[in-house]
Amino acid sequence: MVLDAIIVADSGADSLSSTNPLRLTLDGRIADIQLTQNYLAHDGRIQLPVEGDGELSWASAPKLNGIYLFNYLTKKNYQVALIDTFNREKDRFRRLLGRHPRAVIISTTFIPGKQSLIKLVADIRELAPDAFIIAGGPMVYASYLMLQRSRELDYDTRSANNEFLFLGTGNERARD
Repeated sequence: MVLDAIIVADSGADSLSSTNPLRLTLDGRIADIQLTQNYLAHDGRIQLPVEGDGELSWASAPKLNGIYLFNYLTKKNYQVALIDTFNREKDRFRRLLGRHPRAVIISTTFIPGKQSLIKLVADIRELAPDAFIIAGGPMVYASYLMLQRSRELDYDTRSANNEFLFLGTGNERARD
């Protein structure tokens, strides 16, 4: 069966979900509840194995932005598939490409800036060079609002050129 779209909820790299460099880490690992409990129980050291590692944490939970889009589009009778975390699900993404999707939809809810989006789009283009890529969500909307304000003489948008869309030039055209 042909797919109308593949939804990508998160890139899984440098995002605001589980891998953001601003998140608390312990010994280079994301400090989810299981790791933190292990760390505290062993006097400030992580002792492997960590019971429940990667289970039932915010880092491993499905992203609601993808679930929302999936639900909305299927209720409108579109045939869609959901990729929760692109970097973890590349093999599944490749298999879904065999169903000839009409579009790849990227939600920017967990994409922290333009550079992360450009990287995700490049990764998708590498696997699906002819894909029609649609990006939308909070980062796109915030970029639009900044573009609107960029016409104001006393509003600085130059400092945001590298993190928001529409303000600078560059390889933004990679998405459709």
